[in-house]
Formats: sequence, structure tokens, C-alpha cells
Amino acid sequence: MASISETLVREFFEFRGFLVRQLRKYVGREKGEERQVDLLVYNPHPEPGADPLPMELKATDVNRIAQAEVVVKGWHSETMTPSLLAALDDLDKALGLEVFCSVSQGLNVAQGPVTRILVVPDLPTSAAARARVFDALKKRGVDCVLTFRTVLSDLISRIECNRNYQRADVIQVIRILKVYGYLKEDAQLEFFQKRPRRRRSQAVERMGMPPPDDKGES
Repeated sequence: MASISETLVREFFEFRGFLVRQLRKYVGREKGEERQVDLLVYNPHPEPGADPLPMELKATDVNRIAQAEVVVKGWHSETMTPSLLAALDDLDKALGLEVFCSVSQGLNVAQGPVTRILVVPDLPTSAAARARVFDALKKRGVDCVLTFRTVLSDLISRIECNRNYQRADVIQVIRILKVYGYLKEDAQLEFFQKRPRRRRSQAVERMGMPPPDDKGES
């Protein structure tokens, strides 16, 4: 069964027109879970672009991708720091050349390059730390990074309150939260918007009182 993190990423790509294949993960009695990529995604109509893809993808950058392998790391209480990255022993096996060649049988290389994407909870705010993370990921075969902040923000903006998503439980939950006002697309912009000035009552205007000073108004 797919994890909630994988489901969110799957819905993100499907909302953007991708065909998504979720690989089965077999668990043996002795060897444990077979390690491989989480999703194979294919874009039937990729947007053209001359510039190379950035290391950190925005939602609109994804439209230029023809097909990709996606590995999802859903540690939502962690930031992808250089020290945390050093502890990921399974990342090489998940995105290494051996696994890449084996899973790419489900993708048509003739349709375009296969991009290897790592989905992470968040990235360091420091430019130096972020550059170290990107450098380490590139050495391990990662082409692009997608953050859950980007995934969730794009999903929230695309989910419509007046539509019913009964067959997609996660999307239906986000829709319900939007309906009841718990999720707003421009919550930060709303918070910092300038408050409108209060209109003076007719009684105050008839008394001829001067308008209050904006600086002193509480």
C-alpha cells in the first residue's frame, strides 16, 4: 500500500497531466523490502524549453519533463541537510545506475531523457548548505529535487471546492479543509494585506468631528 507521502506526490503529477506508474515493492522473508524507485511518471505532452532544468524544481518546471523516476523521502519533521544526507545509505541503491537501468524498462527512452527526481521535506535556508546538498545529490545521480512545500502548495491551488473527489481520499480531505477555511491559497498575502480604513458613521459626520488620525487609530 502506498504511503501518504507517495500518494501526495502521485496526485501532484497526475494533476499536471502525467501518467503515473507506482511500482510494487516486494518484501521477502529474509532480505526485507526490495529497494527501488517509488514512481515512474510519463508526460504525454512536455512543454519545450531550451534552458536546462534547475536543480530545485518549481511546479511549472515539471511541465518540461518528458519522463522521470521519482524517489519520495517523506520525513516531514526533517530538513534535508548535508549531515542528514550523509546518513542516507539507501539513496545510492535507490537512484544508482543499476536500479536506473532495471526500472527504466517501463519507460521509453526514445521519448526523451529520463529525469531522476528526489522529493524531500525541505531544504536548508542557507545558500552554502543548500549548495552542498545539491552537490552531494548530483554525485549520487539525482537530477532534480522537488520539495513537499511545492507539492502541497500546487495541490491546494488546483483542488476546487465545488468538485467532489470521492475516489481520491487525500484530495478529498484537502478539498474539505479548503471548504471550511482551514486551507487558503494566499493565506500569507491575506495576513499582510493593508486593512481598509473604517468608514465614519453618519452621526459623527453630523457632529462635525474631525476624522481620526490613522497613526493614532487602534
